[in-house]
Amino acid sequence: MQEQLAPTSAALALAGHDVTFGVRDTSRSAIESAGIWLSGPRGNFQVRSVNHTERPEHVTDADIVMATLKKPAFSPTACR
Repeated sequence: MQEQLAPTSAALALAGHDVTFGVRDTSRSAIESAGIWLSGPRGNFQVRSVNHTERPEHVTDADIVMATLKKPAFSPTACR
């Protein structure tokens, strides 16, 4: 299984910036084995070494925090 997470964060990690992803337990093992993928018009790129945590409160030195949701997480009413 390829994990596709927040494209902006994946691009920052691919460029060598220190990025930590908050992930659910269900994604953790896939990320540990295959990293994350950035797919787009410029090609498909794999970020193999990914910092991640299930406990965002453990990230204490963040300069920026970005929160994203997958579209299925929205209720039909919220998408209107």
